[in-house]
Amino acid sequence: FSKMEQEILEEVCQKNDVPQLLVSKLLHAEFESQGMTRHSKIYGKLSKYLSEEWRDDLDEIVKDLKYKKEEKSKYDITRRRPVKYDASN
Repeated sequence: FSKMEQEILEEVCQKNDVPQLLVSKLLHAEFESQGMTRHSKIYGKLSKYLSEEWRDDLDEIVKDLKYKKEEKSKYDITRRRPVKYDASN
């Protein structure tokens, strides 16, 4: 990107609270895929970038992970309770 494009990107990202590096990588992936006969190959790259952790605040990340773990344990259907069987049947 040119200097002016970088400045605009930085301003837009700050205004919308979006990591600038994430948007830069997404745009770069799009530019690289232009002209490809199979534009669908971009989805793997986009998925990879979007699945990365982009927050800077480690405390926020840890808090969020703990919350998700607690929520998952509330609704985890794979946890099984012992079933009592009546042998007299």
